[in-house]
Amino acid sequence: SCIGFNGGALSIGDNAGGTTLHRVVFESGEGALGGAIFVADGESLIADEITVQDIESDMGALFLAPGAQAVLDHATFQDNLATESYGAAIAVVQANLTMSNSLITRNQAAEGAGIFAESSTLDLAGVEISHNEGNPATPQTPRGTGMFIHDSSLDGQHLSFVSNSGSVGSAFLGQGSSVTLLDSVVRG
Repeated sequence: SCIGFNGGALSIGDNAGGTTLHRVVFESGEGALGGAIFVADGESLIADEITVQDIESDMGALFLAPGAQAVLDHATFQDNLATESYGAAIAVVQANLTMSNSLITRNQAAEGAGIFAESSTLDLAGVEISHNEGNPATPQTPRGTGMFIHDSSLDGQHLSFVSNSGSVGSAFLGQGSSVTLLDSVVRG
């Protein structure tokens, strides 16, 4: 269990010079931005075989701040909750996210429960985004509950959007964004 402000368990900042995580579990915590992990401006995170679950945050169990970057492989984000509105599992704001061979499931937020991105670059391959839904405690209409990107760029290959529920663009909603999806599935 981890409780904190930005980065409830782990806050990467102050010229950390890059952080690497291997086989780490973040479970049952809360924080404002990045209920589990906060990556500050200019910092980087490389992570493989991580699990982030049961995290409550204002925005993002993992939050990438402007200028941050993250490379994730074999990551699982599940059962996370955004109490304010955006990005229960992952929130990316003016940052870069590369993600492969991963699962984002059963997260709740009004918008982008799986992934929320604003003015960011996303490169995703082999990622399943499934069973994400709106947070009934927020007044917003659930939209883009699988993934919501705004003014961003998405390059996606072998993505699966499965059984996400929301009112508008339940699987995926892109506004003012450049989107390339190859060999991907949208179902249910």
